[in-house]
Amino acid sequence: MKCWIEKLYHIFSIADSAILTILLGIIIFSNTYYSDEERQVLATSINNNNSKVHIPIEGLSVSESATGLVLVTGTVHNNYTANLGEVKIRVELFDTNNTLVRQTERFVTPPSSTLEPEEREGFNFLMLAERFDHYNITVYGTIG
Repeated sequence: MKCWIEKLYHIFSIADSAILTILLGIIIFSNTYYSDEERQVLATSINNNNSKVHIPIEGLSVSESATGLVLVTGTVHNNYTANLGEVKIRVELFDTNNTLVRQTERFVTPPSSTLEPEEREGFNFLMLAERFDHYNITVYGTIG
């Protein structure tokens, strides 16, 4: 921590500034008082009441069937302290050259509903896809 503070002093060239001392106190206080989740919710709430946040996925399974369809299943978990709305999943499938083969985005919850704190919602859907090597799957929603 001391090395970081010294670098900050050097960058701004104001080693004895009262403003820097106050700013560092605010940063240190906010980092010790709030958990990571609370800081994330607070920051996104301050910036925009409808900010997107990422939501963890539990039990994710992606399997390719003999018919060429891909089955995507799992459960999203709202580990935030606020309700989340417009919860969507984004699936991107890539080939061995890291070229995007297929992508889709779908609602996990109905568009007008909310996912309450600690609530879980399962998802299960099929999508068309050519052969794929790997994937990137994210779930996000809006606070509020």
